[in-house]
Amino acid sequence: MIITNFPSNFKLNQIIYDKIIASIDFDSIVCNSCSHHDWAFHATYLRSVDFLVRNVKIKIVRIICLNCGKTHAILVNDMIPFSILSHSDIINVLSSLDPDFVYSSHLWFLKSKYQSIDYLDYYRICLLNRRNFSIISCST
Repeated sequence: MIITNFPSNFKLNQIIYDKIIASIDFDSIVCNSCSHHDWAFHATYLRSVDFLVRNVKIKIVRIICLNCGKTHAILVNDMIPFSILSHSDIINVLSSLDPDFVYSSHLWFLKSKYQSIDYLDYYRICLLNRRNFSIISCST
């Protein structure tokens, strides 16, 4: 999993995501399995984002290391691996003083899931959700 350090003060859509992908210098990303930096585009998949504010489907790009064959999805900073909620949505829900902001079951789930960590810490939330995949951070 590769997460870009692109500023998260924008509303993500497919055009912005594609521009982010085009701005990445793939030669600067080192594969955490074999330490090479030879990448090729591998596949795409659809992912829903911004669940609480709006539902947008983004075609996420996957790349493959040409040396070892390991694949990585490229996510934008604020996306949480394997979560429909963005980091900013999690913060908004957990810090909301309005209990009607979300269903009480959603609030309970988020509080119980993230009670052990500081929910403002983006990287730790990513690690919690990663399902044993490594996370590579890259700049754009």
